[in-house]
Amino acid sequence: MTQVPESKTAGKEIYGLRDTPFQRRMARRSAEKQAAFLLPYLRPGMRLLDCGCGPGSITIGLAKVVAPGGVVGVDIDPGEIERARQLATEQGIANVRFETGSVYELPFADASFDAAFSNALLDHLSDPVTALREMRRVLKGDGVLGVRTADRDGYLMAPTDPLLDKFGERGEKRKNTQGVSVRIGKNIRAMLREAGFAHTEGSASYDCYGSAEEVRSLAESAVDGLQAELRRSSSAADGGPDRSETEAVIAAWRAWGDSPDAFFAMSFCEGVGWCSNDERGNQ
Repeated sequence: MTQVPESKTAGKEIYGLRDTPFQRRMARRSAEKQAAFLLPYLRPGMRLLDCGCGPGSITIGLAKVVAPGGVVGVDIDPGEIERARQLATEQGIANVRFETGSVYELPFADASFDAAFSNALLDHLSDPVTALREMRRVLKGDGVLGVRTADRDGYLMAPTDPLLDKFGERGEKRKNTQGVSVRIGKNIRAMLREAGFAHTEGSASYDCYGSAEEVRSLAESAVDGLQAELRRSSSAADGGPDRSETEAVIAAWRAWGDSPDAFFAMSFCEGVGWCSNDERGNQ
């Protein structure tokens, strides 16, 4: 799941997501797409941890890959955990369970898992290396971690619109004030090395929106978020967005979502880290 920092309490980030078009798009993610770079290193019987599992669609796919091994999905948002549990029940997947927990303080003993995975999480954390260290802690000595995180330097969008460019810049500036960077993906190998992984490899892929349904869903997600901003604040004077400007951006998103030529591609950098050089040599 993409965990969005909303505030900090006692130095710990608090996350939350509402039932939005964004969440519904996240529920359509799959292990075959978002975890493709890690699948060659998984095998039946492994015990796997999915950090920031969100609504569980990727986690359930991973559970099918490592069956009869067990999979645990962890997310900071209890609502997402409930959605994930419901999805697993609906699909009859028995070798997966979901728990509420922070990636900074995983509720598991050292060396509990053979493999770990995380998608669209690190670019929403103010201290991604600490999170990676915590993931490494719960891996066995021959364990492997697959991490996938966005990098805005590679985003592609057509047709372009100055208002939408400004919207993206505003969102990035807001994240920067929280100590979060949306351009860290290219540094994935460096972060894995700093977190203590003995051997690392990097790759990249895109999440693409290239059909009428996909671009409309993306535009609806953006509009929903902007409308929520307007509800939270009635004027720019009290710290909220300028209403006329925000309404103009909403109109621009709707026009883009209705365009027959609309296309968006979000770049993701992927990293695989092995706890042991020896184990990597046996892959």
